[in-house]
Order: sequence, then structure tokens, then C-alpha cells
Amino acid sequence: DYLAWKIPSYLVKAEHGWSEYTPQKPAESEEEVITYFKRAGFLLGYCTIFTASDITSDNLIANGSSPIPIDLETIFYNTLNIESIPREVRWNVTQTSILPNWTWKGTDGVGVDLSALGGLSEQYVSLNLYQHLEDESGNSHFGMDGVKILPNDNVLTFNDSPVLPWRYEKEIIEGLGTLLSIATLEKNLLIEKISSLRFIRNRY
Repeated sequence: DYLAWKIPSYLVKAEHGWSEYTPQKPAESEEEVITYFKRAGFLLGYCTIFTASDITSDNLIANGSSPIPIDLETIFYNTLNIESIPREVRWNVTQTSILPNWTWKGTDGVGVDLSALGGLSEQYVSLNLYQHLEDESGNSHFGMDGVKILPNDNVLTFNDSPVLPWRYEKEIIEGLGTLLSIATLEKNLLIEKISSLRFIRNRY
């Protein structure tokens, strides 16, 4: 389930990084859907361990059975050290932004789901949000109308419909458990690898 995962090439420069263009691609079978959510759970565990946040709908592309992360600049960047929050819950899977969640509440108290696996339908929020828009000719631009959040075009689709991630909770948990098992077995190696990055200027 994890070996043939498509991962794009990444180009790293002194001040910037780029990832290979990867289009959104629908699943062609139920088996691909299942594999996708196992891998999403695996990625959820990876991002939790390495404190990568901001894995929102703009930063995860569904390419068949492969969830493709394209923006991981927040790795090792957990700044949530608020003393009023118990240490045990200062960082957990919900803060990666992968799982469906409600955030960005406006003056009406209504939030929107900008998560990597959520945002399946058009949403309204009474708050100005900077978002990517596309005109009738297919040209992209930025908008700040602040009221309409378009459906997430990057999510997994099957038979021309977005796949509902909450129907695959078991697969997500299985993938998460797989990553955590590997991390537990390879704890010393992980600590060694992370420590080796300590003085590298570019953390991408």
C-alpha cells in the first residue's frame, strides 16, 4: 500500500524550492481509493511527528492512489508552545490541517473547512480570504471577495464525485498506525537524522 506511492521531484535552491507539477487525477477503482486514504493516514503521522502544519487543500494533490504534498515548508516549524495549554496536547494530528476541520470563523461565527481532505463543497464565510480563482478562459488570479470559498479541486474523486474521507476513517487510522509503528522501531535513527539537519541553512 505504501511502496508505489508517487512522489514528485523537488528542486531546492538557496532561498526557494519548487516541486514537479502533478495534476489532480481521479481514482480509477475502489482499491485506489482505499490505498489513497491509507497513505493519507501515513502522511498524517509523518506530518505529526515532524510538526508539519498548513497541509491544507492547496498543499495536497490527489493523484490517483497517491496524496502528493507540494508545500512542506512548515516542517520542524511548530511554534505552539503556549504555557496555558497542557504539554500533552500542544501538538497533535488535528494541527497538521490534513483532517477535515472547521476554522476561519467570521463575524457570523461560521467556519470553513480548508483542510487537505475536506472542503468538498462551496462554503461561505464572512471574512476576507485570499484565494486562487479562475476565470471563464481558465486564467488564474487571486481574489479577496471574502464570502465564497470554492470547492477543493485537489481532493480525491471517484466516478466524477469527491470521495467522502469520513467513510474511510479505518484506512486513515491504519495508515497513521503504520507510520507510528515504523517511527517507534526506528526512533534512534529518526533522532539521528533530525539532529544531522541542525546546522543546515535551508530546511526544505
